[in-house]
Amino acid sequence: MKMVPEKIQISLMKEIETLLNEGQDVNAQDQYGRTLLDRAVWRSSEPAVDLLLERGADVNIRNNRRRSPLHLAVYRKSETIFGKLFEKGGNINLKNDKGKSPLDLIIARRSLNIIETLIDKGFDLENDEVYGFPLLHNFVDRHFVLGVDLLSRKGADLNYKDIQGRSPLHIAIRRRYIDIIHMLLNKGAMVDIKNADDETPLHSAIRMKFKTGVELLLRQGANVKLESKETTPLHWAARCKDDGIFDALLNHGANIHERNGRGDTVLLTAVEEDFFYGVKTSLTREAKVNERNGDGETPLHCACSKEVCEILLDSGALLEVRDFSGNTPFLTAVRYDRATVNCLLDRGAEVNVRNYEGNTAIYLVRNNLVTVKTILDHGGKVNIKDYIGNTPLHSFISSGYDSECIELLLERQAGVNIKNNAGDTPLHVAVLNNRTYVIELLLDNGADVFLKNKESKSPLHLALYSCVEEFGSEISVMLDKGTKLNSKDWDTNSLLHFAVLNGDYDLVKELIDNGACVNSKNSKCQGPLHIAVSRSFQPLVQLLLEKEARVNDRDSENRTPLHLAVLANNKTLVKTLIDKGADINNKDNRGRAPLHYAISSKNLEVTEILLLHRSDVNLRDKCYRTPLHLAILYEFNAGVDPLLTCGAKVNVRDKKRNTPLHYAAQSGSESLLRKLLKRGALVDIQDSKGRTPLHVVIKYILEMWTGDDCVRVLLDYGAAMDVKDYRGKTPLDYGEGYSSLQNMFSELIIKTECANLELYLNNEVVSNLLKSYRELVPFQTTCLTELKHMKTKKIGSNNLYDVFSQYRDPKFSMKKSMEEAVYSPTLDLDFPVYAPLLRVTFEKAKARHKLLDFAAENLSAKIYITLPNEVKRHIMSYLSDRELKSLLNK
Repeated sequence: MKMVPEKIQISLMKEIETLLNEGQDVNAQDQYGRTLLDRAVWRSSEPAVDLLLERGADVNIRNNRRRSPLHLAVYRKSETIFGKLFEKGGNINLKNDKGKSPLDLIIARRSLNIIETLIDKGFDLENDEVYGFPLLHNFVDRHFVLGVDLLSRKGADLNYKDIQGRSPLHIAIRRRYIDIIHMLLNKGAMVDIKNADDETPLHSAIRMKFKTGVELLLRQGANVKLESKETTPLHWAARCKDDGIFDALLNHGANIHERNGRGDTVLLTAVEEDFFYGVKTSLTREAKVNERNGDGETPLHCACSKEVCEILLDSGALLEVRDFSGNTPFLTAVRYDRATVNCLLDRGAEVNVRNYEGNTAIYLVRNNLVTVKTILDHGGKVNIKDYIGNTPLHSFISSGYDSECIELLLERQAGVNIKNNAGDTPLHVAVLNNRTYVIELLLDNGADVFLKNKESKSPLHLALYSCVEEFGSEISVMLDKGTKLNSKDWDTNSLLHFAVLNGDYDLVKELIDNGACVNSKNSKCQGPLHIAVSRSFQPLVQLLLEKEARVNDRDSENRTPLHLAVLANNKTLVKTLIDKGADINNKDNRGRAPLHYAISSKNLEVTEILLLHRSDVNLRDKCYRTPLHLAILYEFNAGVDPLLTCGAKVNVRDKKRNTPLHYAAQSGSESLLRKLLKRGALVDIQDSKGRTPLHVVIKYILEMWTGDDCVRVLLDYGAAMDVKDYRGKTPLDYGEGYSSLQNMFSELIIKTECANLELYLNNEVVSNLLKSYRELVPFQTTCLTELKHMKTKKIGSNNLYDVFSQYRDPKFSMKKSMEEAVYSPTLDLDFPVYAPLLRVTFEKAKARHKLLDFAAENLSAKIYITLPNEVKRHIMSYLSDRELKSLLNK
């Protein structure tokens, strides 16, 4: 302990007493963060420290440099004061500004007195908070011999393991501290204790090649048979290739015949590690030279050097013994590219022996030209096949071996046209593996480019199918090798099909110029033009057409190239094919023409091109659907107008007797319904189940809870509410219980009756509907008010109401001024109730005039009465629209 003059201590004592008597806080800190206790400890004044501790001084307050009173006691080497502070709860693990705790400082300064004091005051010797391991382990690691001695005398557990599972003896061995090793062993440390890695100190010493430590442990009785990770000390010594340790273990009773967890003998391990001294010593001690391990290998299988190989053979090692995979030592040496290959062959190893997978040595070579040459020079068969029929040439090419190895095989007459079990020749394999230089080698050595494998593909087919850029020159060479340009694979694809499939313009041109058939077909009846079109290869399409490819050839689905061009949404190809004479109305197996495809694809541009070239707009597919059916079915609204403009029939039925109007009703589209009805769609036409469009719309409403406007459109156009479907139900029946539908039906009845228009319902139905309509009187009043106002709207000699009152009159004039008024935007504002019905009635009036003309003409053909046309029309005017249509249909 550093001594402080007594005079200074007395002065400090008086100063502290005065301050405390004046009421100063015992734990008050000055500008440097120091307390009175810090000053007392620094001055090594035990009386002052005692006084302050009695007054309740905090022993763990740290100053501005993060130092506690314990830190200061260590700096001053004051073990007595340190002991007092520790007893009062001083924390020996508090860190200062340099990250050091009082305990760190004690160990670093090797303060034995403080350590002893600490232990005497009850410090736990197995405390792991110092650098992650206990004090004794620290002292061993730091080679603090006196500290180790002190702790051992104070009762430290010499076999206690730190958090890494190490005992002090393990650490001493790792640090090679002979003196501490002696001390620990003499004081009772366990010599065979294991760490977390399953190692005893002996294993650790062997692994570190610490011969002195090994000998010391052996003299202290270390167990030479105790395994670590299923490996004995003697196996470890063989792996570490240390002569002295190997001998020391044998001299202390290690068994030369023992095995490790893999079943390796000591001799095999020594051979495997190329530990010549260990091999020689083992053999001298009568180790069995042909003993197998768990994989069936003998030491000769594992020999890596010529010297070890020779000593084993000289000691009786068998050349043709097999491991559990059927490999002889020679096959294993070749497989792992060992230096023993020549030695084994010179001693008589069989060069063409096979393992259990059917492989000979030449298949096991690791891309080593020298080894390949050695095998062939010793009689290795160059065309011997493996269990899947590959020759060495197949194998070398597929494994990516250097071209020198392949050239050597070719020099030794390797067969370039031998097929394996899949029918592939080496040239097939070279193409499949993109070995361009090897392809050239094989071609130069007579490889047949047209030999087919079991999939009927030749190397040329595969090259064209792969379409690798680097194959350009090789493909040209292959083409020069023969004339079988129209040969086909198993799928009957010709070479030209493959070239087109890959979009190679130059190659396609070269094939055609060399005589390839431009119209050959594969198993799907597709010609090259079909493939080029489906892939939108425009330059190729142009080339094939120039070379007289048939533009209307059909594939197995009866599709022409034009079908595929439409399917590809390629308007340029569509125009090109049409210009070259493609039949625009050809049908496929489903009865669909290109226009059907365009509609299904929702491609407006292609649709317009086809219509421009007069595609039949009313062609039916096998379901009897026209393009108009499909446009509405697939909700391609943009395609509906062009079809109608080009004459699409609106009342054509499909196989289920659905018209386009049924599909429009099914989609809940008000705009489509109006378009079709304006074009003359029959509002009450029935499908195969007797359903009218009104039935369909009501079903849509009940499922989707929307579509009221569609019902109003159909009702305004005169849809009958009493037509029965296959269940015997009318739209009124389906609408029963749904107030919105009931109200719409009631409002139509009121509007129709107020305007004196035709209503095809019996009185009982009308009465029942109106009874349930709560707004009957107000709505009736509104209707009459609008009709009164309508009569005041003069258009020339007529008024707007005349559309209702005179539309059946054959003399009613359809003036342009009347049409403008009916379709005026202000009509909906002036007549919100009647505007839609007024427009529909006007349309019906125009249609009625046409019906009258047609009926008068039809009547003249059937009844031979000469009457003026006006008289005929007048007679017919007494018939309703329904009666006129019925008459015409007879």
